[in-house]
Amino acid sequence: SIIKVAKDKKAMIVFTLVDVDLREKALRMCELSNVKVVDLLGPTLLTMSNFLGKRPAGLPQSKFFKDRNNQQATRRVALSDSYYKRIEAVEFTLKADDGQSPWLLEEAEVIIVGVSRTGKTPL
Repeated sequence: SIIKVAKDKKAMIVFTLVDVDLREKALRMCELSNVKVVDLLGPTLLTMSNFLGKRPAGLPQSKFFKDRNNQQATRRVALSDSYYKRIEAVEFTLKADDGQSPWLLEEAEVIIVGVSRTGKTPL
């Protein structure tokens, strides 16, 4: 697990988890393993929840819609294969940017050549 790797390497874990139960389990597992941990958004979500008097949906990428009783509900949206392919393409681009990895040229579908600072990197 990531926590075991962090412990073995004496590393620290920094995370954001919107699922409250999962967040608490991760914090507890890190504590039991003596791994330093920072929950970036958990305290903010808790403060906002208390201030607004509402519990967070606890779903990443959730979409709000009306159910049959015209009540607001949420539905978890799965990340598609095309999303992961886009992320992979951006990672490839960053690895090969500015000629950093010329051996990757054979794998490229498109090669953009231009002078510096002309916005060739897709970020």
